[in-house]
Amino acid sequence: MGEILIRNLDDEVMASFEWRARMSGRSLEETIREALAAAAPLTS
Repeated sequence: MGEILIRNLDDEVMASFEWRARMSGRSLEETIREALAAAAPLTS
């Protein structure tokens, strides 16, 4: 699996993901991973 580093992420975006993670009882990393997967479905 790959890794990614995202720089200069807007504070409001970060806060939104942190809130989502807390509300779902998941880690921030898992929450962002799921959002990225949903935004880029693998289709042929």
